[in-house]
Amino acid sequence: MKAELWLAAALLALAVGSAVAVVVYEQENRVRFGELEHLRAMADELEAEWGRLRLEEASLSEYAQVERIARQRLKMHQVQADQMQVIMP
Repeated sequence: MKAELWLAAALLALAVGSAVAVVVYEQENRVRFGELEHLRAMADELEAEWGRLRLEEASLSEYAQVERIARQRLKMHQVQADQMQVIMP
């Protein structure tokens, strides 16, 4: 009888330990999933920012290309302050 009681107590302890391990694992899983979702959101934000920066770079390079062509082909240059004439209406 004593052996059966010890066996039952050991099995009960194992079952409780297993239940606690499942709870701990599930909580850890929830935390990790929250971190994963946060990192995915950050990745989406960074991807959007990367797209905006690529557009900005393209627009700046277009401006630089227009300026380069104006200087080289059309021989245009920046007007100095002493060369400006202000006309009042």
